[in-house]
Amino acid sequence: MLPVYAARLKINMGKDYCAIKDCHNRAGQIGRFGKSIKLHHLPKNKALRSAWVRVISRKNYQPSKYTQVCSDHFPNGEGRTWEHVVPTLYLPQKKNKIIHHRTTATSQNASVISTVTGRLDQHCQEENIEVDDVDVEVIDHDHHS
Repeated sequence: MLPVYAARLKINMGKDYCAIKDCHNRAGQIGRFGKSIKLHHLPKNKALRSAWVRVISRKNYQPSKYTQVCSDHFPNGEGRTWEHVVPTLYLPQKKNKIIHHRTTATSQNASVISTVTGRLDQHCQEENIEVDDVDVEVIDHDHHS
C-alpha cells in the first residue's frame, strides 16, 4: 500500500496535470502567457527524456506513460518546438546543498565541475538560454595525455 503522501501525489499528477514540481497547471487553463495550457508527453529519445525528468525535479521520480509537462515551461507558452526541446522556464529552484571538503585531486575536480555546472544551469535559466545552446569544455590542467 502507498503511503498517504504518495497516494496524494499520484492523484494530483494524473494525465491532465503538469508533472514539474510545484507547477499546478492543468490542460485547458489559461497560463502565464495568456494562452490555453497544453500538456506535452515526455520525448521517447532517451537523452531528451532524461533532460525532461531532471527538470521535473522530483526526488526518485519515475515517469509513466501519462507524464506530461505544460506549455508554460517553454518560451512564449508555445510548448515543445524544434528550437525548444527541453522545458526551461519557471522551473523549481534547487536548494543549496551542504558542501563537504574534498580531499583527493579527483574529488576536488568533481566538486569544481559540479559547482560550475550548477551556476551555469542557474544562469541559463535566468537568461532563458536553452541548455543545448551552451558549449562547456572541461580542461584538466593536472593530467596530461
